[in-house]
Amino acid sequence: MLRARLLQMTVLLAVLAIAAYAPVASASCGIQCVLTDGGTTPTAGGIGNDCTSATNSLKSQLQSYASGYCPSRVTCQSTVTITIACHADGTGYSVSGYETFGCQENTCL
Repeated sequence: MLRARLLQMTVLLAVLAIAAYAPVASASCGIQCVLTDGGTTPTAGGIGNDCTSATNSLKSQLQSYASGYCPSRVTCQSTVTITIACHADGTGYSVSGYETFGCQENTCL
């Protein structure tokens, strides 16, 4: 009987020891926006036939840079800052700015 009890205690201690070193999933585990893995793009310029198309061109360039920077290629909490407002430039319009962004990542890995 004593031998069986010692075996049970040994098995229990082994299970507890293994459990103590097992990784624990955090409550915030999953796909999340990680701002510290993001950054700020270089300032870029967009051109177009009007201010809307120039701004869309700028946003497309900035988003392309930002998504290329993120490991998942998915950005989040992006903010575009216009540094030079849209203005007539030759035969079209131009606008300049940069983007700050976070990267969407799986924090469970």
